Amino acid sequence: MLKTNQKEMIIMASIKVIRPDSSVMHYTAPRHGEAIIKALDNEGPIIIKQGQRGFWTSRGRHVNRKEALEIAVAAGQIEAKKITGCVLTSEELW
Repeated sequence: MLKTNQKEMIIMASIKVIRPDSSVMHYTAPRHGEAIIKALDNEGPIIIKQGQRGFWTSRGRHVNRKEALEIAVAAGQIEAKKITGCVLTSEELW
């Protein structure tokens, strides 16, 4: 975890799985496809809705792709001029 005065950074792609009992599980990997495979291996068939595919931050938060883009730019992980859309993709980071 970061100290409170350090900038939050994007550290992994993340899939948020909401289980039938409403509990939440996060699966992380360098790429979303890899995180989905982890989720499928552990959860069985799943439905991934809008916003459940995002990123895990250095502060232990799952954020959506739009917020992840803002965090990555603020942390200097990606240059604003190199952004290809309005959301972050793992390919833009690593």
